Amino acid sequence: MKQCTKAIIPVAGYGTRRLPITKVIEKCMMPLGNRPVVDYVVQDCVGAGVQDIYFVVSDATEQLKAYYSHDATLEAYLRERGKDEYLADIMPPAGVRFHYVRQDASPMAPYGTAVAAWVCREFISPDEYCLILMGDDVTYNPDGSSDISRLVEAEGAAILGVNREGDLSAYGLISSDERGDFSHIVEDAEPGEEPSSMINVSKYIVPGTFMHYLDDVMDRPAHGSGEYYIIDAVNQFVSDGHRLEVIEAAGEYLDAGSLDAWVAANQYLHTIDKT
Repeated sequence: MKQCTKAIIPVAGYGTRRLPITKVIEKCMMPLGNRPVVDYVVQDCVGAGVQDIYFVVSDATEQLKAYYSHDATLEAYLRERGKDEYLADIMPPAGVRFHYVRQDASPMAPYGTAVAAWVCREFISPDEYCLILMGDDVTYNPDGSSDISRLVEAEGAAILGVNREGDLSAYGLISSDERGDFSHIVEDAEPGEEPSSMINVSKYIVPGTFMHYLDDVMDRPAHGSGEYYIIDAVNQFVSDGHRLEVIEAAGEYLDAGSLDAWVAANQYLHTIDKT
């Protein structure tokens, strides 16, 4: 099995879809149950053997850093009050190094999913694999298993897909080739013309050489929206003959990016906790 000990998790966005609450709560720190959404991603990474996590952050990021740091005052308080059962919940994960890589958030700076991964390029060697995962959604497995581990266990590069029912027009849909591997992404598919019901949730495992494809994306003009998309690098990677295995998520897709999705995710977790 290939080795993958590094993960890139972009969390620098303003979370504009969740304003006004994201004015005071960082998007990745929105609670799912009693934990911030990003911690589900981190715990999945830890379970998959990741040792270095590169958070791509803005200058304003403080809550995330505090969450993954020791709070000596709180730890002492819990010990002094005999509340040791809470200590494990507030301790940073053991055996993991957290790195905070700044992404320029000024109005004229480039932005988009490609930029967030590209700013970490110097930390990923060509001969190693790394995970690229978004920090505001997760596929949750009540049995404690991890879809991130399934990505790591893939033969080589892989993308995680989530099967959905109903209206798929709001998602990028994964089109597969005759072997079932990734072919391309179809955006805004018309009803009845969907290539699959598998949505792209922007969770990948890629070789370090993939960073060259991000360089190419950043050398080209941005899309009309002004963004640089990681999927452009993914498409070119596959077009050049590299295999990208499609891994179907086993877990429930939980998303904190919109109000409706966040409420539904918390309702799901509340129901699971009662069963």
